[in-house]
Formats: sequence, C-alpha cells, structure tokens
Amino acid sequence: MKMTSKTQKDFQTENSKLKEELCLFKGKYSDLSEKYENLQKEFDLERTKRKQTFRCDKCELNFGSLSAYKKHKQTHKENNEKFQCNYCEREFDEEWKLKAHTNI
Repeated sequence: MKMTSKTQKDFQTENSKLKEELCLFKGKYSDLSEKYENLQKEFDLERTKRKQTFRCDKCELNFGSLSAYKKHKQTHKENNEKFQCNYCEREFDEEWKLKAHTNI
C-alpha cells in the first residue's frame, strides 16, 4: 500500500472547506450565541445584585438580604412591643425570637 503525502494545495483545499463550514455554522447559530451572551450578562447582573449588602443607618450592621434588613429595622422602632419569656424573663424585640428561644 502506497501512502500519498498531502500537498500544500490539498491542505489549502481542506482549510478552505473548514472555513466554509465554520462560516455556515456561525451563520446558523449566531443568534443562539448572542442569546447565550445576553443570558450570561443577565445572570452576572443578578449575581451582583444578590451580593449587595444593606447597612443599618442606626447601628451600622450589614445584611445580605433586603428582608433581613427590613426585619432588623423594626428592632429600632421606639414603641416596639417587647416579648418576655415566662421562664427566664428575658425580653425579645420580635415574637418569633421568643418562640425560637422557648423551643430550645
């Protein structure tokens, strides 16, 4: 069996065929890659938003979520009702904290 070596022309022909296939591929899927890039940007933006911290202006504590920050802000209300433990007389700013304390 005789092996034939490829000439430079053969390589150029193969190369041009590959380039044509690549162009067809890019043309066919360019809208998908653009959609992917847009989704990636949205994901990165959402991830950045999630990393945002909320700082209490009264005690300077930081919170990783808006809901935790809002819950904390209620502890600074002047007329905030106190919830007292019937067993040890400890006071809590929020009822859920008293319930968690008594369930221990």
